[in-house]
Amino acid sequence: MVRSSKFLSILIILVLSLFGAGCGSGAGDLRVSGEAGKDYLVFGISQEPKYLTAGRSNGQIPNILQTQMYNNLISLDEEGNCRPELAESWSVSEDGLTYTFYLRKDVRFHNGEPMTAEDVAFSLDYHAGKLADYPGGTQAKSFLTYYDSAEILDDYTVAVHYTDVYGPTLPCLADVIVGILPKKAFLEMGQDLFEASPIGTGPYRFVESKPGTSMELLANEVYFDGVPAIPHLIFSVCSDMDAAVIALESGELDFLAGPSVSYREIVEGSPWLTWYCADSPGQAWIVFNTGLGTDRGGSRFFSDLRVRQAVAFAVDQEELTQMATDGSGKPVTSLIPEGFAGYSPMPDYYPKDADQARSLLAEAGYPDGFSVKVRTITTSTYYKLAEVLTGQLREIGIDASLEVLEAGAYWASLMSDYDYDIAIGNYTATTPDADIPLMQHYATGAYLNYSNHSIMELDQVLTEARGELEEEKRVKLYRRAMELILKENCLVVPVCSFAVTGAGDSRLKHVEAAPYSDWKVYQWTW
Repeated sequence: MVRSSKFLSILIILVLSLFGAGCGSGAGDLRVSGEAGKDYLVFGISQEPKYLTAGRSNGQIPNILQTQMYNNLISLDEEGNCRPELAESWSVSEDGLTYTFYLRKDVRFHNGEPMTAEDVAFSLDYHAGKLADYPGGTQAKSFLTYYDSAEILDDYTVAVHYTDVYGPTLPCLADVIVGILPKKAFLEMGQDLFEASPIGTGPYRFVESKPGTSMELLANEVYFDGVPAIPHLIFSVCSDMDAAVIALESGELDFLAGPSVSYREIVEGSPWLTWYCADSPGQAWIVFNTGLGTDRGGSRFFSDLRVRQAVAFAVDQEELTQMATDGSGKPVTSLIPEGFAGYSPMPDYYPKDADQARSLLAEAGYPDGFSVKVRTITTSTYYKLAEVLTGQLREIGIDASLEVLEAGAYWASLMSDYDYDIAIGNYTATTPDADIPLMQHYATGAYLNYSNHSIMELDQVLTEARGELEEEKRVKLYRRAMELILKENCLVVPVCSFAVTGAGDSRLKHVEAAPYSDWKVYQWTW
């Protein structure tokens, strides 16, 4: 079979180092010459998730693992409608403050214990930070806005109480991060030991993890929605994408999540591989350390609105989008992904205008510009965008260079330390409602408040919008919120949306591109 010339060049360079540096499935003894009908699948991921316990990690890679291991009370279909999962049905009180869930009676955790209302109540309390031993909760806490308590009515009925009306309550409960955990096992083991051997109700159960190399799962033989057709699932950590694509081509990998679009030609040129791609609600932005309204202080440059606006006018959005996403992304002007509840198109408040950018810099006291480092990480959607941005900033007199950090240090600098000037933000909201991306990033004290700001009117608008049930009023409120964020304060510069990609063995059936990176392996067959 003929490989493309580009693939051959990559192969020549990397073939000698593939197994040492690229992927580590730990599954060499399991491979069966690549024939169809085999009883396992090796799934390549770009990095090892920090946590496997439901709720403790959020992002594309954690979503993939959590989708296989856990379930939610409800789920969302492709049209965004709620459908039963662990709950057979539910009802909502007239005041909108109590949601009563009627649970399935045939669900068992991976350790064989039945799932009951007690597990649901415990899980919501754990995620929301209601447990004395875990007061911080998990990252799922932001999906349980106004959650007050869970009342066990009987073994299979639980009433979930809220203190205020929250528009996207049901979609939030359907988010993969709000997975249901076994109360008894978790409390007996404690969070750390549970993390080493996580237990859920999902279609696959955890077997073992080889740090930095692989994670092994087996089919849940008593899964309430049917036993997966592929019984053995190995997640292989592939830090080198070139090596990962070679591994896919050779059969070392059966599927690879998140390959750059630059590999599409290689994959589509192979007779034994298939390319998968879907538009994602993920977005990338340029973010500033503003220090606006806070006592932490901000960047000595970007605490000045005029300098932030100068950058906004300097940005060539089309060029950034093309380079950062290899042409697969789309320029955006709204901070709410299209199709989300509360979405409406927004104007481009800062179309490219280099003269206006230079004028604003001069007005701010920088007629000759200044030197600054654009902070980023090596992940392509961050690094490429930052690299192109430095060139665009130089065009208006800002001497910009890259500052590449390790991922942990990078996120600490944007989420807690606030010791940066300008950086790249990138986020995929997994619940299709405007409240999630806006409240999580732009409310005072928000966990993902990258731009280090506190704006009273913005807080008021976002709080009013999340409790509004009438869509037309919500849209109006969110438009005002974005005017405050983008036009009046220029906290960030929206750049583009991006695509979710995957590539796999063409003999795999029922594979569908997943906008939220929740590849449903349990639906696949050979």
